[in-house]
Amino acid sequence: SLLLSSSLLRPLVRLYLSLLLRSLGRRLYLLRLLYRFLLRLSPLFNLLRLRFFPQLNF
Repeated sequence: SLLLSSSLLRPLVRLYLSLLLRSLGRRLYLLRLLYRFLLRLSPLFNLLRLRFFPQLNF
């Protein structure tokens, strides 16, 4: 019975790991998109900050 359970567990573990990796990859992809979007917006933010808050340096 132990052999049967291990042969059942191995594909389940593999499936779980592949799903976990896929969801992590999707999350990283979304984070990368958000990061690129923020990088594109950052010059705009810098311009607005220099225009309205020149005393703030960050």
